[in-house]
Amino acid sequence: LDGKWFIKEVMTTKIDSELFKNKQPVMIINVEKEIVAGNDGCNSFQGKIKVEKNKMTFGPLAGTLMACPNMDISDKITTAFSEKELTFTLNESLILYDGDQQVLVLNRQE
Repeated sequence: LDGKWFIKEVMTTKIDSELFKNKQPVMIINVEKEIVAGNDGCNSFQGKIKVEKNKMTFGPLAGTLMACPNMDISDKITTAFSEKELTFTLNESLILYDGDQQVLVLNRQE
């Protein structure tokens, strides 16, 4: 799970990389240090993460508060995981679920 993950889909909305030329939405996970960081395509964020078996528990996030184009997508991204306990599957993609609803699809940075 450790590493940099590009956010490719949030709550059934595909992330078009052309919309975020300067800041691709990304999540960086460090399981040992229990830290998550990244950006939602506009604002940077960081916070706590705890991983146990197939669950990720995200603490409150601290972040910047800039206004950017495509804020609706950026807001969806942080809302999808901030202060939530999500289950996940890991195959080619990392997929996070809130109950039985898929909320985020991430692909590892090559």
